Amino acid sequence: MDLTKKYIRVNQQTYDTLHNEYNSRAYNKSSCEEKLDILGGSVLKYAKIFFEDINALEIGPGSGEILSYFEQHGCRTIAVELSPKMAEIAETRSPYTVFILGDILETEFANDQFEVIYAGAVIHLFPRDDAIELLTKMYKWLKPNGLLFVNTTIHSSSEESYQTKYDYKIPIKRFRKKWTEEEFSNVIKSCGFEVVKRLFTDEKDRGKKWVAFIVQKRKLHHESKSQ
Repeated sequence: MDLTKKYIRVNQQTYDTLHNEYNSRAYNKSSCEEKLDILGGSVLKYAKIFFEDINALEIGPGSGEILSYFEQHGCRTIAVELSPKMAEIAETRSPYTVFILGDILETEFANDQFEVIYAGAVIHLFPRDDAIELLTKMYKWLKPNGLLFVNTTIHSSSEESYQTKYDYKIPIKRFRKKWTEEEFSNVIKSCGFEVVKRLFTDEKDRGKKWVAFIVQKRKLHHESKSQ
């Protein structure tokens, strides 16, 4: 795996270190966490309006719960994971998923390949410019009318730096971009997406407030009229 950017290497090492805790948390859910029917189910609900068959890409699948959920609901799944140890955990939960190990910014898919892309708790692991690059890639990879789920914690001011992750037993530094909701929303829209639904989660036990956007790659007007 060619990890040419320092922050990518740092984040890969962080999630290799924390993989056992992620696995444990999947079995011991906080009462403040959203249910899979909200996280995965919401985006599938909209996708099934437009598509009978769904090819879903997940970026940074963590413990593999969303992949497993998608598989159980009839999707074919591909995942790109930076951390080899996290990929091993995700594969145990979703053995039918095709896993690609590497940096998503160095990964290429065909234009219009996916009906759904899921990027949960991952966009804030990139600096703003690289996050915009990733959103642009995801827009190209989605079919017209395809759906993207993307979320992050929200903050009162914008900032990006190496920060210690204290909400796990092993305090460890990783690169983190803090988004305000306005900035996050504006960047998503600037990449061509149309917001379909906004979800808010107050994860009080960990002191985090999350905003998720389910967004769509809309057909161009002339394309819609010609079909």
